[in-house]
Amino acid sequence: MWIKEIVIILFGLAGGCVVAGGVFTVFTAVGLIPRFAEQTGSADHILLYENMLILGTLAGLITTVYYDTIAAPVQNSISHGKVSLGLFLTILQYCILSLYGFFTGNYVGCLALSIAEIADALPIMARRFSMKRGIGIALLALAAGKLAGSLYYYFHALFETA
Repeated sequence: MWIKEIVIILFGLAGGCVVAGGVFTVFTAVGLIPRFAEQTGSADHILLYENMLILGTLAGLITTVYYDTIAAPVQNSISHGKVSLGLFLTILQYCILSLYGFFTGNYVGCLALSIAEIADALPIMARRFSMKRGIGIALLALAAGKLAGSLYYYFHALFETA
C-alpha cells in the first residue's frame, strides 16, 4: 500500500519537475525576464523577477492542488451563512480574483507576444528547408492545430461535467 503511494508521489514529482523545467526553458529561450527588466529599467532586479515567477507558479500550484482544503470551506461557510463577515469576505474574494485576473492577463499577453516573435523564425526555417511557397499554409496549420486542440479541450471538459 505504502509502496504504491510512494511510487505515485515520485512519478508526480518527476513529471512536475519535467514540466516546470520545460516552462522555465521556454521563458529563458524567449527572453521574457530580461525583456521585462529592460523595459522597466530594473536590470539589477532580474533575480527578483525570477523569484516572483517561481513563487507565482508555486502559489498557483498550491491553490490548484489544495483547493478543497483552502478555498472550498471558506466558500461553503459564506454560502451557508455561517460566517458573519460574509459580505466582507465576498468582496475580498472578488478583489483577489480581480488582481489575479489582471496579473494573469499581463502574463499571458507578454508570453503570447514573445511566442509571436518566435513565429518570426518561420521564414528562416523556410529558407533553410528551401521552401519557395507554403509559409502561410504552415503558419495557418499551426494556428488551426492550436485552435482544434483548445476547442477539443474546452468541449471535452464542458460535456464531461454536464
